[in-house]
Amino acid sequence: MNAALPVIRFVACRSGERVATARHGAGPLLVCPAWWVGHLELDWQEPLFRRFFTRLGEVATVLRYDRPGVGMSGPSGRPRSLEEEVAILEDVIASQNVDRVSLLGLSCGGPPAIAFASRHPDRTDHLVLAGTYARGSAIAPPKLRDALLDLVRAHWGAGSRALADVFLPDADAELREAFSQLQRTATDAATAADVLTLTYAMDVTDLLPSVRAKTTVLHRRHDRAIAYASGHALALGLPNARLVTLEGRDHLLWVQEGAGDLVAAILSNEEQLPEPGCRLDREGRCVWLDGQRVDLTSLEYGTLALLIDRTGRVVSRDELLETVWKQAHSGSNVVDAVVRSIRKKLGRFAASLETVVGHGYRFEGFRAGGEDATS
Repeated sequence: MNAALPVIRFVACRSGERVATARHGAGPLLVCPAWWVGHLELDWQEPLFRRFFTRLGEVATVLRYDRPGVGMSGPSGRPRSLEEEVAILEDVIASQNVDRVSLLGLSCGGPPAIAFASRHPDRTDHLVLAGTYARGSAIAPPKLRDALLDLVRAHWGAGSRALADVFLPDADAELREAFSQLQRTATDAATAADVLTLTYAMDVTDLLPSVRAKTTVLHRRHDRAIAYASGHALALGLPNARLVTLEGRDHLLWVQEGAGDLVAAILSNEEQLPEPGCRLDREGRCVWLDGQRVDLTSLEYGTLALLIDRTGRVVSRDELLETVWKQAHSGSNVVDAVVRSIRKKLGRFAASLETVVGHGYRFEGFRAGGEDATS
């Protein structure tokens, strides 16, 4: 938790506002436009966030920043708009004295990244857009948008917790609470409402055809904050885009194991990207989890393979003992222990092994979610 922090510097913008930037890593410049609300130092203390961005720092010089009124930046002097967001992005990039950049547009950091790439095609190398959109008004129906804005303005504590539930539906309670507290530390209720209003107002639909940069769109199939349809529409509208679909419901890209490897591969122009999701490798007798090999013991492999072979069917502990252990019934504890070990290795796909109380276990396909509560 006390890992060395990236270098923090401040940029004087043309608006007169001062923006805090954090830089780490080595290689071509990768700029991450300010997304929802964050805090350069406190974000870095979160292990999953740090793991993700540390991996990116192995292939690029990563530059993040807090928008005015948020995190470590100075106060905001004007209403937020797409034009203001792009101007800040341009000022931050200008401070780095480089000719070309790549951009990682996360969540509501996507529209400013798209607008920059449209206006500066000769300065944009690669565009990676994750969990973002072209038209903010399509994110949620008007009544839902108004209700969330009213909640944030009326009670930032309740509003931050509601947003944490939307952003991290599959995370544990501790991580959701930490994210809720981070939001309240990073900014006040009025600024949060302004940024949320900005999120819904930004629209870069008309700019999409003019973007010439090689673009990769990453989007979770069941993203609770910004629906998959927004990512799909984004990829359809960009001339040089490819869509990489990730499984799960969490909006924050960095909570997924292997996400940093995926983006690093994209930035390195590797044609074979780590495959998102989970699959059993029968030849290697292992599991591939979001492109990462996870080794299994012989009993773990045999148990998982049998459950997959019996997909949709309840497999009793006695059948597992006879088929995998090659022995007669001797109690279920050994089977239960191996299943728990498999679930631990499956990580966010632990719920793929369902406990059928009093009968055994059932597999119905790899699916993301929390560990089976009945285990």
